[in-house]
Amino acid sequence: MSPTNAIAASLKKSFVFHGRIGRSEYLWFLAFSILVLAGCLTICWQLRHIFSFGITSLIIVGMMYIPVTSAGVRRLHDVGETGELMLDPLQPSLTLVVLVGLANLAVYFAPALLALFFFALILTRGLLLWIGILILIIAAVVTLIFFTNTASKLLLPSQPGNNKYGPNPHEVQS
Repeated sequence: MSPTNAIAASLKKSFVFHGRIGRSEYLWFLAFSILVLAGCLTICWQLRHIFSFGITSLIIVGMMYIPVTSAGVRRLHDVGETGELMLDPLQPSLTLVVLVGLANLAVYFAPALLALFFFALILTRGLLLWIGILILIIAAVVTLIFFTNTASKLLLPSQPGNNKYGPNPHEVQS
């Protein structure tokens, strides 16, 4: 399949999370998506004095997330894996967000904890900063480990023949 046909086929199936997609089609679409994302973010950076770069970039990444994830799910189906593996790299980050949210709720509902937090912040501002940085580094490393597992499966060759997700996209159907 040519690169333009692969990109067009994947764009048409941006919200399709069933079926299978070949490795080359997935990689062409992924490369196209990365280039579009880089181009859009570059334009947003140039226009940052007109638009908020942070909000605009989040919108652009959000718009690209579903089509790329959809293609990734179909690619995982092609190698015989469940599409839920596409969510694995999000687990460490989401866990960190939930823990920070729970800590904020605990501080909000317990005035004694709030006083303790501010006391610790005043006395050990540097220590808290380093603990926060360490937690972010650990979350980033764990996210990369989860991503490496998923990425390695995305690059495997197709399962020959039909599997529970559909026919092989490389084999001619009779």
